[in-house]
Amino acid sequence: MPTNFRINSLLDVLAIKECNSTGVKCGNCDKRSVQSLYCFQCCVFWCDDWITGHNIIRVNKEHRVLALKDFQDQDIEEALKRPAFCQQKHHEKEELKFFCKDCEVACALTDHEGHAKMLLEVAVNERKLQVETAIELQKQKAQQKKNKTAELDENCIHIEEQAAAVKRKVHRFAEQLMAVIEAKEKEILNKVDKQVGESHERLRTEQRDVDQQVKLIETGID
Repeated sequence: MPTNFRINSLLDVLAIKECNSTGVKCGNCDKRSVQSLYCFQCCVFWCDDWITGHNIIRVNKEHRVLALKDFQDQDIEEALKRPAFCQQKHHEKEELKFFCKDCEVACALTDHEGHAKMLLEVAVNERKLQVETAIELQKQKAQQKKNKTAELDENCIHIEEQAAAVKRKVHRFAEQLMAVIEAKEKEILNKVDKQVGESHERLRTEQRDVDQQVKLIETGID
């Protein structure tokens, strides 16, 4: 896996913050010590035994070295700015400076002959712009989806309102229809009752006539 310099920086800061309890491992002898120092250029911890050897090397004369006990907030922020070094063989100590557009890799040296190269900072800014553009596009898509969801919610509400209105109409129509049926039922029942009454009266009249005739016959017989 390629080196993740950001995570390494965070691990260094964690080691600095916890040095009083656990100590940190020397970058040369692996000895753990709470009295270690940190080189901001080498991005390495040094114990008391090896810091002198680090400092006597000519190329290290300008390096900034600070004891962990003396670290302030601004020093921790600086430690977080660990430079990224080249992953190519023989370039491991070279800080990344260029980006090859053809190979899609960053490198410390311009050894990609015939390839389109640019300064790493320029490439980073271009990528940052691409990422920001992509993020903005995704935000727009997300907002469109949210708008669509809101529209669907409104449609659901509208359908429910329409259904409620139809139900009210059906209920009113059913009540009106039932009222008509009840009125018609009452009308028919009244007619039946009237016809029954008329029939009874006619039959009673006929019965009286028959009774009268029977009495006349019986009188004649007597």
